Amino acid sequence: LRIAAWMHDIGKVTTPVEVVEKAKKLQTIFDRIEFVDLRLCFIIEQMEKSFLNEKIKILQNGSDAKNVSTLEEKQKIKRQELMNIREFINQCNNPGEFLEDEKIARLEEISKMTWTDFDGKEQTFLNDDEVLNLSIRRGSITESERKKMQNHAAVTLKMLKKIPFTKKLKNIPLYAGAHHEFVNGGGYPLGLKGDEIPFEGKIMCVTDIAEALTASDRPYKKAMPLEVVYRILREMADKGELDKELVEFFISEEVFSKYKELHESNGS
Repeated sequence: LRIAAWMHDIGKVTTPVEVVEKAKKLQTIFDRIEFVDLRLCFIIEQMEKSFLNEKIKILQNGSDAKNVSTLEEKQKIKRQELMNIREFINQCNNPGEFLEDEKIARLEEISKMTWTDFDGKEQTFLNDDEVLNLSIRRGSITESERKKMQNHAAVTLKMLKKIPFTKKLKNIPLYAGAHHEFVNGGGYPLGLKGDEIPFEGKIMCVTDIAEALTASDRPYKKAMPLEVVYRILREMADKGELDKELVEFFISEEVFSKYKELHESNGS
């Protein structure tokens, strides 16, 4: 079990780094919010230039000063509208626990707004891929990126099966490869359920989830307090995803606290 725990994530060597370390929704090898922000700054400048030209025409025609005042008020409102859009998109780029339907609908509305580029071509404020990523409801990765992440379990199983383990260690691939399998069959990579999952795999599943939720080195999420982690584990057990007895044992025996003490002492 100890060796399986050491080796359970070796399949992540095939997972793209930009997916594993995706801290923001628009991040690839860099955060594309910079492109979006630059685009919006250009749109704001375009708007101000357009209003300035209109103001010059009004003054040249000797129109009433009231017309200038009205135009300036329109410019102020339009600028604030664009600044609000800019701030909203920056907020949506941050991964969170849940993105509401209203915010997704607003992103769709913004994506339909247009501006004119240097070649005189009409462009949308946001392209389809940007909308897809910004609309991620929880966390920072899309469904296709999630599948790439989940594939590491299948790769781990495949890699470990190639190793000629001794008879005593022959089950290491089964234990390590089952650390994302759920009791109700909703896990991966094989969709095992109930007794099809080795007991050691059930142990690794509970501990792996607890470690992931409390980890402070994940770029896409903050570390959760232990009481929240316990609540999540119990909820998953109630849904049939985790072994209920193992979850209660993990909590009552304060396994994580002992692990943390050991980890910190080894680190020092």
